[in-house]
Amino acid sequence: MNNPKKEKSKKRKDQKNSFFLTEFNQEKIAFSKMIKEIVCPKAYKKLRSRCLSSIESFSDEGVVTNTPNGPLIFRDNDSDILAVAHLDTVRQDRHFGFEKSKSDILYNCQLDDRLGAWIILDVLPEHDITVDVLLTTEEESCMSTAEYFTHNKQYNWLVEFDRAGTDVVTYKYRNTNWLNALRNEGNRIKFGSYSDICVLEHLEAQAVNWGIGSYDGHNRESWCSISELNKAIDRFVEFYKINHEIYFPHEPGRNCYPEKKSFIYDELDELELQALDQEAINKGLSDQERFDRYEQYLNWFDNEQDKILERESFYNSPEEEQDQTQQYSSGSYLTFPSLRQKFDHRILN
Repeated sequence: MNNPKKEKSKKRKDQKNSFFLTEFNQEKIAFSKMIKEIVCPKAYKKLRSRCLSSIESFSDEGVVTNTPNGPLIFRDNDSDILAVAHLDTVRQDRHFGFEKSKSDILYNCQLDDRLGAWIILDVLPEHDITVDVLLTTEEESCMSTAEYFTHNKQYNWLVEFDRAGTDVVTYKYRNTNWLNALRNEGNRIKFGSYSDICVLEHLEAQAVNWGIGSYDGHNRESWCSISELNKAIDRFVEFYKINHEIYFPHEPGRNCYPEKKSFIYDELDELELQALDQEAINKGLSDQERFDRYEQYLNWFDNEQDKILERESFYNSPEEEQDQTQQYSSGSYLTFPSLRQKFDHRILN
């Protein structure tokens, strides 16, 4: 005999799944229809070409070196600054342009990181900024060919334009003067996971990955805010003018956290948020209460990150650093002190 309660529960679940599936399909259909009608103004024809061209088409931009991971392209422009972008992309969709009614949102699936290549090759020269150019491949598989780049020149600093949003990240490059110089131009410094500059420590110069207003980089709906992009470029131009003659040294291996710790920190943050929300559900909090708690956590977490970035070391003591490094080396990264527990203790109790 069928259980009426189970049948009712199954029916509700099917209805819910059907609703979300229908909603998802409607959004997918709407997006497919929209991208058939997007337009590309003349001012963005060059960017369109950069985004939709093959990797091989960039071979004229410099000297090509074939590495065990793939090719890299380098152009020496006799500059003390090295600018980096990667040419490999996750998706190969061919759409590019703007909705006719929305001139600020550009849709394209190769913006990560052909947008960065365009900035380096085409935009910076318009601002009379000269940089050496390094174009890499295999960044998306975390095997960037930048690892094999060597040069006898001492660069003052490195910049990459491969960051979503409007903040900047420095990964292992934690020189206090460097961080202050970035902040002085209104940059918000956050944590990141991986990009080409992570494997360029051997150049012994500080580096930054500059946010350029792009979003959803690995998805079909990948897009860029032109207003945010222009502001990011303006900030970099000012930063360059003030700092291009200053050498910011980096000592390889001297990090404020173990290698790849920033990636782990991001993952831990995501896990903490999931656990935080599940706790709120278990406590029977309303949707509004859950939202308020979530927002409170994010604000607190941002402040904690800022405090960490202002310290000489991620750790509170040499003993803690040794202990946590050993735990990291053994793969037990989830044993790092729980930010959620710290949040509960300091904020909620």
